[in-house]
Amino acid sequence: MSTEMNSTDYSALYRQERIRFLQSQINNHFLYTTLESMRGMMAMGKTDAVRSSLTQMATIYRYCSETAIQVPLSDEIRITELYHHLVSTMNPNEIALDIQIPEAVQTRMVPRMLIQPLVENALLHGFLHSGIREGTILVHAEEMNDQLYLKIENDGEGVDAETIMQLNTRRENTGRQIGFANVAERISLLYPRTGSAEILSDGLRGARVHVVFGTL
Repeated sequence: MSTEMNSTDYSALYRQERIRFLQSQINNHFLYTTLESMRGMMAMGKTDAVRSSLTQMATIYRYCSETAIQVPLSDEIRITELYHHLVSTMNPNEIALDIQIPEAVQTRMVPRMLIQPLVENALLHGFLHSGIREGTILVHAEEMNDQLYLKIENDGEGVDAETIMQLNTRRENTGRQIGFANVAERISLLYPRTGSAEILSDGLRGARVHVVFGTL
């Protein structure tokens, strides 16, 4: 029997390794950005807020560092709500997180760290980095014909047309919106036939991310 790997074997191996790399990247990105925020809080003397944030940060990091590629959607909801509370503790604001996902859909298996990176993008780029401290991030999901349709929408600062085009046509995980690029590439690798991710904005106010995928 030949021990040589054919192109299909190499392709499958590449996908597996690339998915592991992307998962590790999003884990490290979360840890870096959170620790940077805490460093700033310590410099301002907000030690009580840092202490109360450490447990939440540790819970999220343990979750995103687990090895299972897929988790129930309910786990993603829980960790995203915890992340929103963590950010609100570190950066007090009036940005609401509105999750509209029917309980029947919450048992659906989805990629780990699917929602949190997209909500993080909305919080940081749509609001906090722009000095906007009031608004809403909507997370909506529904199932149709074995497809999951996920939408993350915010009413913060818009995204210009050039950036939208770059995000939707390129998958480099650097610079602005690293969370979207990471999620989009993982979706394309995990669900090559049914998966897609797209970001939309009129450039003035708000942005929407649409993610669609089937089952493994």
